[in-house]
Amino acid sequence: MKRYSITDVHRAYPNDKALDERHNQWPIYYLFRRLSFYITPFFLNIGLSATAVTLVSLSIALVMPLAAILDQPWHGAYWVAVLGFIFVILDCVDGDMARTAGRSSALGAYLDFIVDVIYRLMFYLALGILVERQAVEGTFLFGHGVPIALFAVIAALMARASRLYRERESGRIEAHAQSNTGKYSLPDRIFSFFSGIDYLFPLFLLIAYPVGGLNYLLLGIVVYSLLDFSTTQFSILKHLIKIPVSQS
Repeated sequence: MKRYSITDVHRAYPNDKALDERHNQWPIYYLFRRLSFYITPFFLNIGLSATAVTLVSLSIALVMPLAAILDQPWHGAYWVAVLGFIFVILDCVDGDMARTAGRSSALGAYLDFIVDVIYRLMFYLALGILVERQAVEGTFLFGHGVPIALFAVIAALMARASRLYRERESGRIEAHAQSNTGKYSLPDRIFSFFSGIDYLFPLFLLIAYPVGGLNYLLLGIVVYSLLDFSTTQFSILKHLIKIPVSQS
């Protein structure tokens, strides 16, 4: 059985994907992807498949709301944050594994996508639960943490769905053309900076929880999600207005 090394994993990481992640998902490129390069060979060498790692990621996502419910006395917020970090790393690892072993598939790509959607829903739900447990009666978010968190995740997923629509209509090559050429306008750079911040939400949770700032974190995420949706619409319309689209 072939023994895989970090060099093998790095070599399988295509340049166009690196450019795309550096521009559109910069926390992945500069932090999580670098960590995944060191972890991926271990999973490959013990015989795990990329799909198995994706399913482990799914179980981690599903546990996060439970960890939030058990916040006291177990400090569940820290567990939610740690689980969030682990999820994002494994989300990089399963892709690394598929590319390195030459086992990429449409099924694997779909599972990766749907598990990522579930993660976002579970993380936001867990944050809403934590806010309700930390909020004091009479404060502005008391009793409203979960509904507000669900509103935020709906906005975030609508932005994601909009980007997928653009890729379907105009093609993935056109959708990432700027990433591949490295030529960006100032608005594109600003949009791309903010569009990748959500991968750092577990870090923000680690910072906000001990100082009692979860309510402000949740409000910040709501604002972020609305801005993500709005700027996504602007970016998509700016490109699609020049492309003839057939209506069904």
